[in-house]
Order: sequence, then C-alpha cells, then structure tokens
Amino acid sequence: MEIKILENDNLYVRVDMPGVPDDGVHHKVDSMRQKVVYFSGEETLGSDGDKVDDDVREYSGTAGLGCNCCEITGVDAKMKDGVLRMIVSRVKVKDHDNKCTLFLPPNTGSNPSSLSQK
Repeated sequence: MEIKILENDNLYVRVDMPGVPDDGVHHKVDSMRQKVVYFSGEETLGSDGDKVDDDVREYSGTAGLGCNCCEITGVDAKMKDGVLRMIVSRVKVKDHDNKCTLFLPPNTGSNPSSLSQK
C-alpha cells in the first residue's frame, strides 16, 4: 500500500489487489467521523468461473486521516489491472497554522484461505 499527500492536500492511495476484477472493489467512508475509507475486494480463484466459497481470496483494508482538523469529503476510486487507486478529498474543519500531513498508517490484509459468506 502506498499513500502520498498531493499538492492540493488530497491523499493518493494505491493498493495492489492481484486478481480482483475492475468492478470487484467496494469502498465507503466512515459515516460517523469521516476520517477513514474502508475498502475491500475479492478474487475468484476457480478456473471455471463458478464462485465456490473455498475458491475466493478476499482483500480489505483502511486508509484515512490521522488528524482532528480534517474530514474526508469524497473518494474517487478506480480499479485497473489488479491495482486500486483512490484520490481521497479532504477539507479542514478546524483552523491551524501548519500544513496537515497526518494520515493513518496503512492497514491492509489478504487472506488466501478465507471463506466468503455472501
């Protein structure tokens, strides 16, 4: 996982999710505090296209703000060739003199043996 602060103060988040199709990723912003983006995706490992619980690899993680002065206002997420790229927009809700450069440490996971219960 890679997180960068862009010149316009938005966050750029890149996550490798090999095998996850372009339309197989979901994301949402924590609606209470608006500080964290949760994301997940899954890869079907079966070669015949039938989704079997034992043949699914799941990916999930979080990215977000580590400050109390900003809130997430939007997420532009694009998945292509097994790489999720998100631009996380934020706005200051409390004034301060310094440029805000705080973000949460990456938290990603993959579990090849996990079972999908959907």
